[in-house]
Amino acid sequence: HSFWGEQGQAAFRGVADADSTCAMAYWGLALNYWGNPFVGGVSGDNLRQGAAAAARAQALGAPTARERGLLAALGALYRDFATVPNPPRLQAYSDTLARVYRAHPDDPEVAMYYALSLVATAAATDTTFARQKRAAEILNPLFQAHPEHPGLAHYIIHANDSPGLAALGLDAARRYAQIAPSAPHAQHMPSHIFIRLGLWDETIAANQRSFQAGVDYARARQLRGVAPEQFHALDYMVYGYLQEGRDSAARRAVADGLALTSMLSSDAL
Repeated sequence: HSFWGEQGQAAFRGVADADSTCAMAYWGLALNYWGNPFVGGVSGDNLRQGAAAAARAQALGAPTARERGLLAALGALYRDFATVPNPPRLQAYSDTLARVYRAHPDDPEVAMYYALSLVATAAATDTTFARQKRAAEILNPLFQAHPEHPGLAHYIIHANDSPGLAALGLDAARRYAQIAPSAPHAQHMPSHIFIRLGLWDETIAANQRSFQAGVDYARARQLRGVAPEQFHALDYMVYGYLQEGRDSAARRAVADGLALTSMLSSDAL
């Protein structure tokens, strides 16, 4: 729920290794390959591997109507992936999840995935933010009931990630980082709300934590280099510094990013 691809891959792969007949393990792998639903979908090897995992999940089947509904939505997400572009398949995924949600309105996980799909398929030209508001209507009561759930905090932020709605996501933004303290994306994501509201100190601090979480993760696993999330954090950090007129701090952050880029380039050689 915090878009942490490395951890998600390992978790679902562990389930599949323990029980190769578990369709939901391959469902999780397929969604993990799809990744962040706000970046236009996947391509190349990730798309092929995601489609293969989705096909494996559907071939195995599932014993409950809820699971079969989630597998049907996954099938819509990857169906005809070689010829049909990502956006219509993402829309088909959302439409299928709508039916699963109607059949299981009290299931928090179904509700979360459906709400996220509403935001991910909202038209950029819709200034009424109808789909985002509908997503928030679904998520807000669940967040009251499950205040420690990372998915609820995360997706409420996405639902309110626009100037006119941002204040409605401030509580979730301030709580998300505490819910998932080691996840780099969870540390960054609150700044989507902070930056909309001009909360520059909080924007900077959030992305400092995000950057450091990525460093800590790499060091703990003795990994070289950095994740894209760290460059994303630096980008937002620089913007926050510039809004406060802290040009020297902005230059240092840019220098850090350039140093990381040079290190990655040398590693590639």
